[in-house]
Amino acid sequence: MSLGILDIIIVMIWLTLTLGAGIVAGLRTTVSGYWASERSAKLLPLVLSVIATQVGAGAVIGIASATWEAGLGFGLVSLFSSFAGFLLVARYAPILKRFGDKYKAITLPDFFRVRYGRIPQLAGAAVILFTYFSVLAAQFLATSTLISMGTGIDLTVAIVFATVGVILYTAFAGILGDIVTDIWHFAGMVVVLFLILLPAIGQEYTLTGWMDRVPAEIWSPVTFGGYAFVIAGLLFGAVVPMLMPELWMKVYASRTAQDGRKVMVWAAFGIIPFYLLAMYLGLLGNVEFSNLGSGDELVFSEIGALFPAGLLGLGIASILSVTISSANSLIVVIGATIFKDLMGRDVDSEGSLRTSRITVGICGLIGAILALAIPDIVQLLLNAFYMLLVLGPALVGVFVWKRATSKAATWSIILGALGTLSFLFIAPTEAFLPGLVLSILAFLIVTFLTRHSKTENQDLVTSLRSEEG
Repeated sequence: MSLGILDIIIVMIWLTLTLGAGIVAGLRTTVSGYWASERSAKLLPLVLSVIATQVGAGAVIGIASATWEAGLGFGLVSLFSSFAGFLLVARYAPILKRFGDKYKAITLPDFFRVRYGRIPQLAGAAVILFTYFSVLAAQFLATSTLISMGTGIDLTVAIVFATVGVILYTAFAGILGDIVTDIWHFAGMVVVLFLILLPAIGQEYTLTGWMDRVPAEIWSPVTFGGYAFVIAGLLFGAVVPMLMPELWMKVYASRTAQDGRKVMVWAAFGIIPFYLLAMYLGLLGNVEFSNLGSGDELVFSEIGALFPAGLLGLGIASILSVTISSANSLIVVIGATIFKDLMGRDVDSEGSLRTSRITVGICGLIGAILALAIPDIVQLLLNAFYMLLVLGPALVGVFVWKRATSKAATWSIILGALGTLSFLFIAPTEAFLPGLVLSILAFLIVTFLTRHSKTENQDLVTSLRSEEG
């Protein structure tokens, strides 16, 4: 795939318009707008922002790549987890929104701080940082792969080139700029993936011409990670979106508690076509693009093979802008975690906007370094998927178990994270299982062996529910 002059011009125009809109919005913002869009974002832009971030290039390319290489398991588990998880977030969104407004929260560990205390907040923040640096690196790698394939430059050089612009953009835009540009990105994805790429595939490759040649192991959902991955993914995967800080930030940014719920319900249905399309591209690619060096190149190769000059530029611009949008959201999550949870800064403190932008810039730089160190999109996404699960027991305890203690939450997160990290080197595709088991056992055992600390707020959820209406 090689971009011509017309394609390059289209890419530059698209990126200028989308990123320019985000930067302008970010320059006019306050600290509250930078982190939470003044807690008054409109419904439709929030829905489009959630969908665009969730199905960014890391997900589309990652699912297509995993399907191309090892079957439908990763895509099916991801689809089920995302859909069911979004509905789970919707169930609790009004509580999260009221919590955000009352405590000026901008992160998920803020919830741990108010319920359990400072130490569980720090433990949760550490897990989120590991997770989101991994996902951020996957987005950077997807962007860089695209640039490398389109220009022929070395992947390492492409990573450096791609990340500089994203970091600068994010430092100015914040979450307010992200929401603004996500409207463009969503529209671009719909046009390129469904109105251009899908019809082009149907015209070039008839279903009866390639589906019969897909190997049985690629159709199988257990080829990717075995029965353990599928069963555990279906049982526990729905918890993952509930543990995704960017969704908490979008709920915090909504105008009302009911808007927060509607955002997640609409987004749950809105992501389905994108996940199905990603698996479809992976199945097609296994037959018609089997000679690729890496599955990470698949979507770009399909676009390059099917799009003529001009449309190729539009396709590349759309995918590229989505990776930037997703990376923007991820950097904001990481920056907020460091700013609020590690540094303990208040969103209303003097000089916070400048500190916020510096923090976000440094976070983007670390993500770029990780992309250089682990050039594998699927593995980076697996790291994230597995590690987030260890926050599950502590979070579930907030909602359903007043007996849960601060020490139990802390040890649950720490031991679960250490277990997951250890097994990433032993059994990469099943590492979540021992980590999750350790997390659950530690939470239960330590809860029964310890008492509540004075800093705990056992009635947090009860008090938030009483404020409904």
